Order: sequence, then structure tokens, then C-alpha cells
Amino acid sequence: MYYYLAFDQASGTTGYSIFTDDGLVKYGKFSTKGHDFLEKVTETCDFIEGIVKEFQERGKVEVHLEDIQLQANAKTYKQLAQLQGAISDRLRNKLNIEIEDFTLASVWKSTSNVRGKNRTEQKRNAQRIVLEEFGVAVTQDEADAILLGKHVSSQGFNWA
Repeated sequence: MYYYLAFDQASGTTGYSIFTDDGLVKYGKFSTKGHDFLEKVTETCDFIEGIVKEFQERGKVEVHLEDIQLQANAKTYKQLAQLQGAISDRLRNKLNIEIEDFTLASVWKSTSNVRGKNRTEQKRNAQRIVLEEFGVAVTQDEADAILLGKHVSSQGFNWA
């Protein structure tokens, strides 16, 4: 079996989704409990490593992360870049997994027709689209990860 693992990673709450050629098979979110940034990075890397290991035991996996985008706050941007690098390093060195893709939010939002005048409206619309397409009511983090997973898995299906 071939699995597409998609993560909307953050140092606070990370959404994830897993797709196969049969569609969405699992989704959820993980929230860190650490108090400082490095604790949160370690917890997030541990969680993602665990999900990847779980699905490696079942078949071939591709891992996709949402790419970072310039933030109004430079510190947040730097932290997201550090987290992205830490996840990539962990998966490469511990599991021999290369990140397949860093997908810009604007790309997966376009694929799923997520519209809105601002970030808040786009987040609500992503949740609505997930409810309509998959029949599940989810958090914003889960909705983003599901639509990212839908995007990357549909790209993979076109390769076959």
C-alpha cells in the first residue's frame, strides 16, 4: 500500500492527514505541551516520527509538509523554518525518509478552491470544504492538513 502523509506543522498544534489511493484513511492533530520552543520542536518531531514509523510498517510512504510563508513577525517565521529543518533532519537521519514536497498554502488552497478575503475566512472555508467533501467536522489545523493531503495525493495519482 502507498501512503501520503501530510503535515501542517507548527510548534503549537500540528494537523496531519494520511491518504491512500482509496482516499482519506486517518487525520488528526497533535498539540505540544512543552514550555520552550526547543521542547516543542522535539515533541513535534517525535510525534511526526511516530506517525511515519506506523505507516512505514504498512507500506511505502511519502511525507509532505506545508511550506512556510513570510509572517508579519520575523521570530515566528524563523521558528517555523527551524521546525521545518528539524523535521526534515529527523526523518532523513532516523528513518531514511526525504520530505517529498514543501507545498505552499496558496497551492493546496487553489486545488481545493479555498477562498476568502482573509486568513480567518479561508480557515472557516477550508473546514466547510472538508465537511462537504469528507463528511467530517474538523479543527482548522486538521482541515488544512486534510486539504494538503488531498492535494499531494491527487498529484501522486496522476503519476501512476
